[in-house]
Amino acid sequence: MYYKQLNVSSNIIDNLKKKIETTTEDQWKTTLEQELILLTIDDFSPDPAIKKLITDVGNINRLSIFRFFGKECYNWHIDAIRESSINMLLTGFDSMCIFGNPAKNRRFTDIIRLQHEPAQYYIMNVKKMHTVYNFGDETRHVLSIGLPSITYEGACKYLQDHALILNK
Repeated sequence: MYYKQLNVSSNIIDNLKKKIETTTEDQWKTTLEQELILLTIDDFSPDPAIKKLITDVGNINRLSIFRFFGKECYNWHIDAIRESSINMLLTGFDSMCIFGNPAKNRRFTDIIRLQHEPAQYYIMNVKKMHTVYNFGDETRHVLSIGLPSITYEGACKYLQDHALILNK
């Protein structure tokens, strides 16, 4: 499995969009070829179930908003510094995350598309090959809660135990 939608609608989107708008260029950090701004655990106060998840199984040093400009794509990859991730797309809905399995001759098979829905969190298996395409002109901003020490399966179990995951 590549991803699952959480049954938690977000209440922090407006606050995060305001943070994006008020962040100056020099405040964006570049790490692992991605631009990001760091968040604090207090940014998640309007979403108490997500805040609890972060304190229970997350890492308060892995809370970020990633920026990805329009008409760009990111190379196929597996995340190196985290086992799983909870993401929510904030802007740039003419974009998608695609998962797939590498095959012979530089091809990928079993392609699965994650088309984000507004205000929805997703648990993602970032140990599977994935990429991002931003087809639009709008910059894509995605909230990312890195879970560096809990696998996708372990995160899903936590989410199921706390009734936070949709069983689609």
